[in-house]
Formats: sequence, structure tokens, C-alpha cells
Amino acid sequence: MGVRLVRGCRWWWIALWLWMHAGGGPAWAQPEELDPAQAAQQCRDGATIYCLALGMEAERQGQREQALDFFRLACVGHATSGHLRACTPLLALSLQMDRLEDEARHLEARCDGGHQETCFYLGKEYLKIGELNRATDLLLPLCRQGHAPSDPSDYGACYHMARGFERFRHYERAQELFDLDCDRNPDKAWASCEALLRMAYVRKETEKVAWSQVQGFQSAEIAFGVLAAIPLVGTWLWYRQRPWAWRCLRVGPVIAGICLVLWELAPKAGDLPPTDHIVSVMSFLSVVGLAALAHQKLQDRQEDADTADKPPRRPPPV
Repeated sequence: MGVRLVRGCRWWWIALWLWMHAGGGPAWAQPEELDPAQAAQQCRDGATIYCLALGMEAERQGQREQALDFFRLACVGHATSGHLRACTPLLALSLQMDRLEDEARHLEARCDGGHQETCFYLGKEYLKIGELNRATDLLLPLCRQGHAPSDPSDYGACYHMARGFERFRHYERAQELFDLDCDRNPDKAWASCEALLRMAYVRKETEKVAWSQVQGFQSAEIAFGVLAAIPLVGTWLWYRQRPWAWRCLRVGPVIAGICLVLWELAPKAGDLPPTDHIVSVMSFLSVVGLAALAHQKLQDRQEDADTADKPPRRPPPV
């Protein structure tokens, strides 16, 4: 968004910004309009804001190489306060041009040399362009060390690293860093403390939604699942060929009937396919059929037992 805003600015707005922040006079005074040549000279002299404006204008015109030159000049070559702001468009544009490794090499070297502020800023820039692993290598050690950024209004390495983890859905790691930052300095790390409260609220609401879904699942889908599973269990019982299994099968229609009524009367989504009725009815009929066969088996067994208990009939006299 910042790029788009600067692209639409005229040179006299840039001069106004510089003039006002330099304390050159009242806010309503009319600044002088600057030309591109003068802005380029100011950029070479170390004024980062001019390099940013020139680079964004060159990028808008499609001159990406020239834009990289302006961004690189400020990001790498300037020593004035705020020059690292030019690294944001430098890394973003170099990523688009598949040249991130080359453009970040100097900053990485400066970070390896012990300049923690460069590590901190570079890690934040990696998060902005989606390079989570690179950002973790830079920000996580600073977070563990309790590095304090030079800008007192900044939230610190733990907060930015935790937000990066949260963005990529590594919620447990994000919570760990938010907790570390908040416990270490709750007065200064109020943003991390608020993030912890927000995560706790989201987790609580998520658990409520999940529990409500489970309750809805128990009232309908479980009944349908039991109804669909009864024929499979009944088939296994049938092949056991035992009286106890046949007695269990005779109870099957009662259970299947209850499940069928619960499923048919329960409210369902409008886009549910009609095949559920076919499955439920076929399952119920299968259970009834198995119960009828089991009942016949038990009756045959009882008749065989009664016949065995009767004394043999005497042959009639001759």
C-alpha cells in the first residue's frame, strides 16, 4: 500500500515532507518543487527518502533494474537513520525478479558480522515476503536474547516472529513466543500479552463450535453410522452359527428401527444427496432379514431339542 501511495505523489510533496520534518518553517509554507535530477543527487548524497521515491517511480514505469539500483543504493550504501526502510522494496522487487539471494547477500553479511539491528530488520522483511525459514534464523535468536529494537515504538523480535508463525498457522510456536515476551516484560510487551488473550479467546470459541458440531453429529450422523454398521456386524454374527449370536440378531431390528427413525427425523443439510435414504432402508431390511433367519434357526434348534427329549415310540403289536 505504501508503494502505491508514494507512486502517486509529486516531487513537491516529497520536498514538503523533508522540509516539515527538518523544522524548516510553518506547515502552511509552500515548498519548492524538485526535479528528478536534483532528487537523484539528494539520493546519492545519502537522503533515503529520495532513493525510495526514485525507485518507486522507476518501478512504476517498468524500469526494474533502475529501481533496484536506487533501492540498493539506499539500503546498502546509506548510513543515515532510516536507511533500512529502502530494504523493504529492494527485497520485494528482487524476489519478483528471482534475485533475492544476490540482493540479500550484503545484508546477511552485515548481520553475520554482529549488527543485530540489521538482523532484526532483515528478519522482519523476510516475514513480509513470506520467507519464514530465513526470518526464523534471524529473529528467533534475537527473541531468545531479549534484543530491544532501536525504535522504541517497535514491538520487538519475539512479537514479529510469533506473528510470522501465526500467519503460517504454527499456533503452538506463536503462543510460546507471545508467552515468553509477555512474561519477560509485560509493561513493554503489551502487544504480545494482547495476542495471548486473543489466541485464548479464539481457542475457546473454536472449542465451542467444535463441541456444537459434535453434539449435532451425535444426534444424527452417529445414528446413521450405527444403522449402516449393523448389517456388517449381523453378517459376522450369522457366520458364528451359535445360539447366542442368533439371539443377538433377533434384537437387531429394534436397534436399527430406532436409528432409522432418528436419522429420518433429524434436520439435515439441503445439499445432502438422496442416497442416504437408500442406504438406511437397505440396511434396515438387511437387519430384518438376518433377524428372521436367526429366529428360524432358533426355532429349528428348539424343535430338534424337543424331538430328542421324547421317548422312542414302541412299534405296534403284530
